[in-house]
This record gives sequence, C-alpha cells and structure tokens, in this order.
Amino acid sequence: MKELVLKKRAELEEICQKTHLIPEIDSAVKYVVEATESGSVDPAIVLEQIELQIAQVKEEAFVRKEILEKVEKWLSACDEEYWLEEYNSDENRYNAGRGSYLTLKRAKKACALVKKLPAMVDALTSKTVASEKDKGIEFTYDGTCLVCMLENYSLSRQEKEQERCRQN
Repeated sequence: MKELVLKKRAELEEICQKTHLIPEIDSAVKYVVEATESGSVDPAIVLEQIELQIAQVKEEAFVRKEILEKVEKWLSACDEEYWLEEYNSDENRYNAGRGSYLTLKRAKKACALVKKLPAMVDALTSKTVASEKDKGIEFTYDGTCLVCMLENYSLSRQEKEQERCRQN
C-alpha cells in the first residue's frame, strides 16, 4: 500500500510540474507515509486524499491550459530575443562561414517574433487578469505571480529601449 501511495504522489508531482503548479503536499505526505507505516492512519484514506488532489490538479490544469500555452510561446519568444541580442552584438556575424545562411535566416525569424512580443505580453496580461478576476486567486507560474513576471519583463524591455535611444 505504501508503494501505491508513493506512486500516486509521484503522479501528482508530475502533473504539477507539467502544469507549473507547486504541489501542496510535500511535507504532509512524508508524515502521512510514516503514520501509515506505524498503523495510526488508514492507507486507503491517504490514497483517497491523494487521488482527490490529483483530480483537482487535473481540473486546474485544464483551466490553465490556454494561458500556459501562451506563456510557453512568450518564453520561447524571450529566448529568441536573447539569442538575437547576442547575434547582433557578435562582430563576426557577417563572415561567410559555414551555416551563416541558416543563422541569418534564424535572425530574420527571431526579429519578426521579437516585434510581436509587446502584443503577446499585452494579450497574455489581459487573459491572466481576466482569469484572476474569474477565480479570485492569483495565477502563478512555478510559484511566481505571472502578472508580476510580465510587468517585470515589460519594464526591462522599456529600459533596454531607452538605453538604445541614449546610445544612438
């Protein structure tokens, strides 16, 4: 029975990881497993509670799916933005070496994607705020407030733009 409880706990943690939720039961399960081994708690009750939490997390994952897909696109675009900044700062980027055509092609795609970032951030922010108002709770991504992450990104982007304007 202990193995089944641990297996279900692992399943819960995996679902939480995929949906970027923080599992609420980390330390509680350790005590419950110990209590189950000592015989003071019925393993069936523990198993039932974990399965209930799994069902709740799956339901939450379904509700969060649309926003999480947008977050993944945004994070991917941020990675491309970082790559493009590195590419633009490279003095040897115009050398006609092996694969330079592919690198230039990637730079063009990254540039087009980076231009879409402000609209992407605005859409994601409005979608997240609407979700928070509907549920009455803060939308978190790996334990961090998503709206705060987006605001911090927007501020840092504005600072970079101001720095570029000063340099030109």
